[in-house]
Amino acid sequence: MASIYDDNLQLRRIDPENWLKFDGPRLMGLQKDERTWLERFMGIELSESIPAEVQAMFETSRGAMIYSYFYYPPATPGMEHCYRTLELAVRIRANDPMGKQTYAKNIEKLGEDGVIDTDTEKRLTAARELRNMACHPNGRSLADPGMAFNQLRTTAELIDGIFTE
Repeated sequence: MASIYDDNLQLRRIDPENWLKFDGPRLMGLQKDERTWLERFMGIELSESIPAEVQAMFETSRGAMIYSYFYYPPATPGMEHCYRTLELAVRIRANDPMGKQTYAKNIEKLGEDGVIDTDTEKRLTAARELRNMACHPNGRSLADPGMAFNQLRTTAELIDGIFTE
């Protein structure tokens, strides 16, 4: 069975022949070697002091992105999961683990308490808006693995910053 690219969907349909093969045409400009691909993503980590539940969500995001080597669409939910991971980190750091306050209020609280600076507050607000857009799409949304990689790196940086004393 030949690999099938669906022009209507603008992606490759998975079949028994291609499901574990490099999704080359979609990963132009990124590392094509499996080992280097894996190492690039594995090189982005959270500090060990980050709460386990945040670590677990981060790992889920990273895993989806790593597997986008074989089929690039999972990069999108991996990237979108980064936004939810940031939300959890903010809630925990704002002492609101159950989410009684809004995400926006928790970001504001971290700023008022001096936990984050103005620049970080703006970046977290932008991430909150991206999360909202991902949760309420207006149509087709497909990120490439390069975009997802950058979001993973940004997510790690922001989370580590939130929990740095």
